[in-house]
Amino acid sequence: MLQIRFRQYACISFENTHWFKAMTEIRIEQVHTDIVKKFWEASPHATGFNNPSALARLSNTVDWWAAYRSKDLICLWPVCSAYGGKVCNPVFAYFLGPLFSAEVCVFKYYRYWAVVQQAMQAFIPFLIGRYRKVIAEMPVGFTDIQAFTWWGHDREPCEQFSVTVRHTARIDELTSLSIDQIRQNFRRDRRRDLAAIDDNPPRRAATWSFEEIVALHNAPIERQGRLVPPERIDALHRVLEVIENESGDAIVYRDPNSDEIASVMLLVYGKHDANNVLCVSSDNWRSRGLTAWTTWQGLLQAREKGFTVFDFNGANSPGRAADKHSFNARAEVYFRLTYG
Repeated sequence: MLQIRFRQYACISFENTHWFKAMTEIRIEQVHTDIVKKFWEASPHATGFNNPSALARLSNTVDWWAAYRSKDLICLWPVCSAYGGKVCNPVFAYFLGPLFSAEVCVFKYYRYWAVVQQAMQAFIPFLIGRYRKVIAEMPVGFTDIQAFTWWGHDREPCEQFSVTVRHTARIDELTSLSIDQIRQNFRRDRRRDLAAIDDNPPRRAATWSFEEIVALHNAPIERQGRLVPPERIDALHRVLEVIENESGDAIVYRDPNSDEIASVMLLVYGKHDANNVLCVSSDNWRSRGLTAWTTWQGLLQAREKGFTVFDFNGANSPGRAADKHSFNARAEVYFRLTYG
């Protein structure tokens, strides 16, 4: 039987700096926003959710840890305590885990792979020792999770990482498609929904209140006889803070007769990505196809602003997946890794 064993790392700690001795020295150090922001702007793993200024609003606290290889900053890892003091990623946030430098990501693969392993094999024992719990959602396309699956291979199952395959739905190369191409790529019933609204759309709202958004968000959940968790309402408020103060848009439409909100889409923007965090319509307008039309308006707005990726964020149940893929969004796999 083939057995794989890993060299144990010796850890030397001084305040918030930690060294892990291996073939190449990896130093783990807590860093602050100025370093993080510069790194994020260059990293190919940057998204609207791990934007440090946005994440500071989405989570109660964020500890940013950096892995240095010699003098080079190769990887950042945000650890969130979204609600209270426990390690927990925020609701409505995705892909919160390690992000690597632009320089590492263009290495030849054998060198890239080795550096990723070194960084992860230093981070994993450090984070387990410090927090007792690790949660990571890897960026789309990041498949180098061997360090997590190998960790604790000779230990009890409770000391191993749980690996969950997750799916999102994305439209890539959005700006290279014409408006007609985007629309013609939709499933036929979606195009019918758009046509039904085109001639008599509701009014775009210039103003709206948090309470109005919450009421529309809660309605489908309460219709199923479920309670809306308080942390979900808090998370929704935090998303709106990001939209108002960082980078995003709230696309809101009102019923022309009642003046009540008929539909809303919340978008959080990254460097190249527009993320659909919420899209919901009232019962009356949902049955008339307004949710599809609001999604269409969000796609047009993202394209106009120059975002190349439109991410529907989360296609992990049959109904949600069918709805999001009806806009010709492709399934993309990412991994959720948890320990403790």
